[in-house]
Amino acid sequence: MSNIKDFSSINNQKDFTRIYKDGAKWFAKNCVIYYEHSEDRKFAVIASKKVGCAVVRNRTKRLMRAIFLRLYPDLISGYYIFVAKKGFSELCYLELERNIKWSLRKLGCLKV
Repeated sequence: MSNIKDFSSINNQKDFTRIYKDGAKWFAKNCVIYYEHSEDRKFAVIASKKVGCAVVRNRTKRLMRAIFLRLYPDLISGYYIFVAKKGFSELCYLELERNIKWSLRKLGCLKV
């Protein structure tokens, strides 16, 4: 049984660059998900200024973390980067979760 504490933050610029360059990516309706298979379990959430003001960006990141928290038991190990697109916070939580889950399934990241 995995634990959310098994996932740590990606905080090395070299890791970001490598994942952006070599990792698999999927463009969802509301975000872009980058994935690279690894034995390590790390993730990052990104919302640029294009998403909105600081309040909107912080809410967007909280929503993405909440969705990740709900889905992490079904994820295989690796590096995950979630990048929010403009208009992310305009969608309801259930639609966001459905889109992200579908995207992870397309990337082959879900165990189920």
